[in-house]
Amino acid sequence: MTQPAIVRAAYLQVFIDLLREIGVPIERALERSALPTWIEDMPDAYVSLPLAIDWALRTGRDVDPMEFGYRAAMRQSLATMSPEFRGALLDAPTGLVRMRTCLSAAMREDSSLSTRSWREGNSVRLVCNTLRFDGGPSTCLAEWGIIQALVDTMRSVAGPKWYPEELTFVSSCAPGTTVFEAYGNTRIAVGCPHTSILVKSADLFRPCAEQVTSASNLTVENWEMDFVARLRAVIRPYLGDGHPSIYQTAEIIGMSSRTLQRKLTSLGHTYSGILAGTRVEQASELLSDPGIKIVDIALSLGYEDPQNFSRIFRRMTGMTPTAYRQSVSGEL
Repeated sequence: MTQPAIVRAAYLQVFIDLLREIGVPIERALERSALPTWIEDMPDAYVSLPLAIDWALRTGRDVDPMEFGYRAAMRQSLATMSPEFRGALLDAPTGLVRMRTCLSAAMREDSSLSTRSWREGNSVRLVCNTLRFDGGPSTCLAEWGIIQALVDTMRSVAGPKWYPEELTFVSSCAPGTTVFEAYGNTRIAVGCPHTSILVKSADLFRPCAEQVTSASNLTVENWEMDFVARLRAVIRPYLGDGHPSIYQTAEIIGMSSRTLQRKLTSLGHTYSGILAGTRVEQASELLSDPGIKIVDIALSLGYEDPQNFSRIFRRMTGMTPTAYRQSVSGEL
């Protein structure tokens, strides 16, 4: 079964910033959406990629999709990626290893990606397709983030003036003058089978001048989230607005509630158990901060009755929230 297509909220924040700059009332637009209303305060949370892209396209409906996607992509950088992604990328000794790391680790940032590569003469085509999109206007918003990540990765090796030989988009939206001017002599094709860039083999085998050997020893395999972990990541941003029902969560991740229920049953889980576990997981993190009152933690997780929160927390962890806070602070 296909995994939920999710992406870090930091990716969505770039679109939010652009929309705010052109005068869109973001707070009102978020309130009318199925996105978490306080997503701007949670850059490391995960949201549904199709939901985020569709919302950005609808909210910025007066902006050309290809131009919108390009402008958002130009604002993305290593700073919007997870620390694990940045660490592994900067550890790579050559352009080829760095690009392979980017392609593989990108699937951790965006679970809807499918990557591959092949030789074309003296060049290599690096493909990173976005699943769940049909080539319509919303597709190019997702594609630009991928394209720019690949280009920026190569520029970290070959220099800021490096350009790919070719860019291809699945989207049929035509690029405007701004895009052609930005990419110089690069061939740009739309309505193609793949999202890709074409890179000279010689560029891929360049050594990386910038290498941070102490960044992180996490491998791409360590980062992969299973279905349950992805589901928890999707649920977490919604806890403050009250817990989402299985019907709401199923809609967010793009499947029917019946299919979601069958999937969880096959894995030995229930939705109520996943929801409770997600709340306890987030509560444990909040309890490590002694400056946050326990009653406020309960309310932030959607519990109207703090005693109910305490009972559930104790049932799942074996200790009360107060005892847990004391244990992590070393008071016991």
